[in-house]
Amino acid sequence: MRTAPHPVPVDVTSRRVCAVVPCYDRPGDLERLLDDLREPHLDRLDVIVVDNASPTPIEGDARILRLDENTGGSGGFNAGIEAALRTDCEFVWLIDSDARVEASTLERLLRTLDAHPNAAAVGPAILEPGTNAPHEIGGHVDRRTGRFGPC
Repeated sequence: MRTAPHPVPVDVTSRRVCAVVPCYDRPGDLERLLDDLREPHLDRLDVIVVDNASPTPIEGDARILRLDENTGGSGGFNAGIEAALRTDCEFVWLIDSDARVEASTLERLLRTLDAHPNAAAVGPAILEPGTNAPHEIGGHVDRRTGRFGPC
């Protein structure tokens, strides 16, 4: 019988995490997300907002990386990851600009990574607003084929 890993205490304030947030012309969504990320215990969280060539340039108190063309979500994530890897961060946290983040999300992700040292990546369960119905709850990568599928 497989048992769940024991919770590992995680001091989020001692970890260097860089959040990468691609955004195209969604200032309201982005502002709500940035408000979520302003929790006091996340004061060491670096945030890179990748402006995917929005018609009106994105502004804010996060680091803004403006692209000359809209490369889509994956292109925005790739540009942001490249920028994050030039910092001293230990982890890169990928977040969509229209996501909402609970205060405990980062701590729980770091705790999961610490409990599974062979894991290369972790992600949260994504729930539909209002109903809390699961929208996305992870998956499995086949190491032999590289294909992604349900757990």
